[in-house]
Amino acid sequence: MPKSKASRTGGKRSERESSVDSDNDSVKSNSGSLSAKSRLDRTKKREDKKQRLQTTKLQVPSKEHQEAEAAIELERQQKELEAHRLAASELERYRLEEVTRLEEEQAALELAEENRERARQESLDKEKLLNIDSRMTDVSQGVPTGDPAPNANTGGTDDMDQDPFGDLEEFYDNLINGVEAEFEALVYDGFNPEKCRAKLYNDNAKTLPRSKKVVEIVIRGLIAYLHVGSNINKIDGKVMNKITASALKKYLSDNNIKIKASSSDDLTLPRLAICFMGPYLLIRHVKKAKLQSQTKSTIDVTYRDLVFAGDSSIFQMAGYKEYYDEFSKTISPPKKKKKPNEDELEEKVKTDWVSIAQIGYSTDVFQHRYMKHAKSMMANPMTSMKDVTMLIGAMVDMMKLGEADMVYDPTELVSPNFLLIE
Repeated sequence: MPKSKASRTGGKRSERESSVDSDNDSVKSNSGSLSAKSRLDRTKKREDKKQRLQTTKLQVPSKEHQEAEAAIELERQQKELEAHRLAASELERYRLEEVTRLEEEQAALELAEENRERARQESLDKEKLLNIDSRMTDVSQGVPTGDPAPNANTGGTDDMDQDPFGDLEEFYDNLINGVEAEFEALVYDGFNPEKCRAKLYNDNAKTLPRSKKVVEIVIRGLIAYLHVGSNINKIDGKVMNKITASALKKYLSDNNIKIKASSSDDLTLPRLAICFMGPYLLIRHVKKAKLQSQTKSTIDVTYRDLVFAGDSSIFQMAGYKEYYDEFSKTISPPKKKKKPNEDELEEKVKTDWVSIAQIGYSTDVFQHRYMKHAKSMMANPMTSMKDVTMLIGAMVDMMKLGEADMVYDPTELVSPNFLLIE
């Protein structure tokens, strides 16, 4: 029986609904699959990002890690440097040992060679002396020597013995020359005024004008000696103007005026006064009113200084010997407890010192001339410190010409031009 229209319509709707439901289920199923996949992708991305972060953290070390690495590297470098240093030190030690060994071997070889040469020379000398003794015996016995006798070993003549007497004479000549040189070398090298003056002049060879520089050193040194004596350190002691005194002390030190002499030509303040005794005497004469009288001696204060002991004409003045004894005791006080005869010994030493000073002065031709000039100038009441400097200038000019060539003439008159300075 044919279906009704309603029935057919309902059937179609059911089919459509069934189809729609099927499609919905399919969409839901597909949608679920997509959602799960998306979640998996996001989870993987998060895991990858986390992994990258962890890798980055591992690749960038922390500050503490960096410092630890730097400390390890520094320690490694230090150990390496120390190893190099030790190796270099060991190498240098080995080198020095090798050099020492070679030097010792060389010294041993030289010593052996010297010994061989000495033995050979001694043998030759002995043979010569034996031959000479033989010939001297022949001569004393009247046996004619004639030509040299044949040599027993060679059948000929020995050239070494051709002229034994001449060879011996040459030996004696050489020996005496050597002994004379040794004699001169061992002569006592004490204070020498001429050498001191020459050194003072030569030490200022690079100073222009040299003469003026030497004149300045001498007069400033004499002024210092006049006030403080031998001790240059006292210059800036209890004085009126310490600044000026200190400057003078430095000046003298810079120009090689020493506190204590260590050689025969070193200059000290007392030596300077002895070397230029004439100008020093003149300074004392000009400054007489300001000089101190340190002893009870009656001699003129101008002459009260130990440097004048060498001038016998001053030493023999009335009162100088008393001054000399008093002042010597002042600078070298006598001992409280003395050994037997010690007084006599001290007196002998003092006498010997004066004798040496007078002998030295008597042979100093240069000093004689200018002491004579100084004494003659003291008679002039107009003599001033300028005259002192001019006298020193004249001495310096004579030093330039060469004082060793001077010949002292005791009758020499004072020339009116002797003070001229070139």
